[in-house]
Amino acid sequence: MKPTKNKVFCIGCKHHKMLFDSQSKADNFIKFNSDEIAEQTGKAPSRSYYCSFCCGWHITSIANIVAAAARDERDARIWAQLRTAATLKKQKNRAQSVGQPSAPKTKKFPKSEQGYKLRVIAENIDRVITRIESALVTADVHKLRVQFEILVNLEKELRAKSAEFGIDVIAIDKRYENIAKIKELFSKVFDFFVDNDKRQSYLSSIPEDEKSQRENIIINNIEIVDRINGCFEQIKLLSELTDQNEIRELCNNIIVNLIPQLKGGTNKIKHYFKLKAEEILSGLSFSKRSYEKHYNGLMLTIIGHLEDAYKAYHLNDYEECEVSIRKAEVLLPNTSNEVETSLYSQIVNLRNLIG
Repeated sequence: MKPTKNKVFCIGCKHHKMLFDSQSKADNFIKFNSDEIAEQTGKAPSRSYYCSFCCGWHITSIANIVAAAARDERDARIWAQLRTAATLKKQKNRAQSVGQPSAPKTKKFPKSEQGYKLRVIAENIDRVITRIESALVTADVHKLRVQFEILVNLEKELRAKSAEFGIDVIAIDKRYENIAKIKELFSKVFDFFVDNDKRQSYLSSIPEDEKSQRENIIINNIEIVDRINGCFEQIKLLSELTDQNEIRELCNNIIVNLIPQLKGGTNKIKHYFKLKAEEILSGLSFSKRSYEKHYNGLMLTIIGHLEDAYKAYHLNDYEECEVSIRKAEVLLPNTSNEVETSLYSQIVNLRNLIG
């Protein structure tokens, strides 16, 4: 059969040739088809050879070793010409790149679907950095942990997508700079979140003209928030002991002394701490009023029982008198003031009357 399949154009011999991926396949083709090809064309393939241009095996009817060697020399010359041309092209490109500056980056994202996707990621990064800055100033450790995890994922996504889309603009570089800055700021203050002694020692040594620096404001707020939370922990313990005076002092310390020491954009957390302390104070006032109301009601009930006892005594109903006295005795607490002492004296007097 005449070769018609798996033909490629070979740049070595400059015409179409059959291409085999192994020598054995090429030799088998010659074995089973050479006679038929000879009948059709007058010549038949007699050997196979490897072609460095096509990276595979061709077959040829040229059996002459001298002619085959001439073909190999021809291929070597072609390869040398190709290498020389490639080298000259590289040198030309290199010379152009050195002599001519690269095109400047554009500032904004391109107005395309891919540009829009990158802009959304970048804007999300902006919002997360703002939240991290807020969490640093307010010493919100939980919020910091959550937002930094989100930031790391967004940065990875921006790098991956910008590389995938082949988009490199100044707006992306700006986000990388902002991410690096917020990471650097966090690294400066991180130790002060966990080391109280280091924090207090540092704060006591800051010169007055450096207290307004950003990282120093953050470290100051870490200390104040820690003190405020400590006060609330004490209040929680004291609530179980019903020590209202000390609770009141701690709440007033939070409102009057500690909250005003918070600096920077802390209005929300100031309002939160103040409202929390005021609610505790309000609860103390309500408890006191509620107690007084209950106590006054109890005293009136005891007086009512004693009046019933006196009425029963004057009616010579000593049994009913005894019942009313017992009711008053059960309700009367241990005498701790003049009212309770007076009521106790009346109970004693009634018992003396009925013998």
